Amino acid sequence: MTTYALPLLATAAAFGLTYVFCIRPMRTGRACHTPATYEQPEAEVSALREEVARLRREIEAHPVPAGPLHKADPR
Repeated sequence: MTTYALPLLATAAAFGLTYVFCIRPMRTGRACHTPATYEQPEAEVSALREEVARLRREIEAHPVPAGPLHKADPR
């Protein structure tokens, strides 16, 4: 009897915590991974495209030489 008590309690605790922190927030629409509603997705997309273009310009301006990396290499 006591051999099964700890595993059953741990399983019940896992189910309870999953319900409290995952399932219940999802049911009420407050989950951390619920999709956000953007009022202007075009603005977000254009801002991200500008950031990608800026990062590509930075990479082209400061190319990293190809070759094996060594532990003392400051790159």
